[in-house]
Amino acid sequence: MDQTKSSFSALVQKNGHNYFLKIRLLPNENEKKRFNNVILLFKYLKDKQTSLNKYTPNLLDAGEEAGLDYLLFDYYPGTSLGSRLFHDVIYFQMDDIPKLIDILRSIAQIPVTIFGPSLLKADFLFFRHLIFADSPFVEKKLALFFTVFEIDKIKSFLENKSLKSLLEQSTDTFAHGDFQPPNFIKTTDGKLLLVDFDNCLAANRFYDLLYFYNHAFRKPLLQKMLLKYYFKKGKKLTEEEEYLFRFTSFAASFVWVKVFLNKKDWYRKMKVRDFSWRERIFQKRLAISKALLKQL
Repeated sequence: MDQTKSSFSALVQKNGHNYFLKIRLLPNENEKKRFNNVILLFKYLKDKQTSLNKYTPNLLDAGEEAGLDYLLFDYYPGTSLGSRLFHDVIYFQMDDIPKLIDILRSIAQIPVTIFGPSLLKADFLFFRHLIFADSPFVEKKLALFFTVFEIDKIKSFLENKSLKSLLEQSTDTFAHGDFQPPNFIKTTDGKLLLVDFDNCLAANRFYDLLYFYNHAFRKPLLQKMLLKYYFKKGKKLTEEEEYLFRFTSFAASFVWVKVFLNKKDWYRKMKVRDFSWRERIFQKRLAISKALLKQL
């Protein structure tokens, strides 16, 4: 079983068959939209039989009971390819990369129009929130790790009209939104499945790729091969696309630095047992974020 703030999931059995059940716990409208988007996606997959179908579980039923929304999937025995807690635990093999790229391209083929206005957009406001939310609380802490020049450069994104325009224009691709190793299952018969589409959104075409890339930061060879295969057959990036790629990568990395600084005192106060591990990861992500910031 896995219980989170927004949902509850469990393996259930009926008539000797295993199913995966997910129940929405929070009664707010945003969570309901997220569940509805999953239903719309799987309805589209069932109707159109896209290339993504072979990489997703079967949604058998969805509805509401006793005031709670639920999703019922077929259960596939297998192994998760990562850990949500320890981001350095990744079980992806090099042989999995071609399938991973195929999944990325298959996701991007899903039209965002099927979701209507309910689909979250990773536009300028989204990235501004990602980078600057809670910043008044952590700005003094950031000053301990970033130079004045670096902090001013980060703040300059707020007034960058070219960046705003670029982000608005590029938010046209469907994305999984939580494209990381723990959401992949290698089944006992060798299939690779992607699960947990609750955070799907409209984003730029690099969003999912870089989300995974940043989670694999402890495996540089995997990162290198991932980018090599992804851009192998694609056309050369334009100057704007290169900047979009670098900015998205920076944002995905920097948010982890900010979150750690925002919660550091709480981690220490609660005597979180993996605090020393989190601090080492923070130092690694900090170095990555500063290097990426130099490229912008």
